Amino acid sequence: MLGPVELLRSDGRTAAIGAAKRRNVLAALAIGLNRVVSVDRLMDIAWNGDPPPTARASLQGHIVQLRKDLGNGLKLVTRFPGDLLLAPRSLLDVTRFEDLIADARDASDEEAVDLLRAALALRRGPALADVEAEGLRRDASDRLDESVVTAVHELARRLNRLGRAVEAIDQLREAVAMRPLREPLVELLVLSLHQAGRQVGNPGHIRGNSIA
Repeated sequence: MLGPVELLRSDGRTAAIGAAKRRNVLAALAIGLNRVVSVDRLMDIAWNGDPPPTARASLQGHIVQLRKDLGNGLKLVTRFPGDLLLAPRSLLDVTRFEDLIADARDASDEEAVDLLRAALALRRGPALADVEAEGLRRDASDRLDESVVTAVHELARRLNRLGRAVEAIDQLREAVAMRPLREPLVELLVLSLHQAGRQVGNPGHIRGNSIA
């Protein structure tokens, strides 16, 4: 989910998802992990807000195929008024990402740095990069981008306290590019540059390094 939508088998291979609408459905169920997503919502997402009269039957076909494709602790269950994807949170990159960030809040600085780096390493590009459901992709990207910026901010703050500010500068530059008007983020970049003994220059000048 933190990049193209992929299903990984136990041997590490990627399972083919198939039709674009099936990918839309899987993404919607994964975002609502362990919660029921209504049939109407799934049809709306799969057909980008314009489901045809045959949509309900076609949706059931996609659900049946997804049941066959899922494995490794993932289970797709029909429960009124729709379906839900059941799985431990650790099996989905988005929820693992969120849990690692949450664990970092009460951790020591050294532990928090490791947890936050592990979270950011899960990111493989824009969220739902190959999902055609525009509204779903936009909403997920907005939420996850905010989480990424928050994680980078916290990582940089912890590294500053450890006297290792230089390690977060490239990630901070990218985060500032994503949220250029967020003053605490820009201030932390300036502070990190000072601590690293660099020429501050213009903190809004961003290099093209990836956050992950």
